[in-house]
Amino acid sequence: DDDACLYGQNNLEHSISVGSTSITDEMSEKSNYGSCVDILAPGENVPFPKYSELTHSSRDYGYGSGTSFAAPLVSGVAAVMMQKTFSDGKRVIPYILGNATIGAIKNIAKKDPSNTTPNKFLYLKKVPEFV
Repeated sequence: DDDACLYGQNNLEHSISVGSTSITDEMSEKSNYGSCVDILAPGENVPFPKYSELTHSSRDYGYGSGTSFAAPLVSGVAAVMMQKTFSDGKRVIPYILGNATIGAIKNIAKKDPSNTTPNKFLYLKKVPEFV
């Protein structure tokens, strides 16, 4: 929950910087923000398997929130696209960013005082057929 421009990954050539949203279509409290964020994705109260020392299994679930729970959704969309189209990030990243839903997230200024976080929400209608 910080300005994404403070971290080095936003300068990597084939990367996507992600912020997280809530179920009410607002930026989550634990989201990164700012002009270095490329896209927003669901990242509040995301279930994950929780290892139990008592049963030595992952049958229980915990819930997490923040950018680190939203980023795997964006990575998953990119991975599916790359597997289905045999494409590299040079084509996948612009497709993901170009097909995001614009303006879906409310109250960005509440989280980001500079109001520079792009209002782009992860969306994939179908995997494209790249030639």
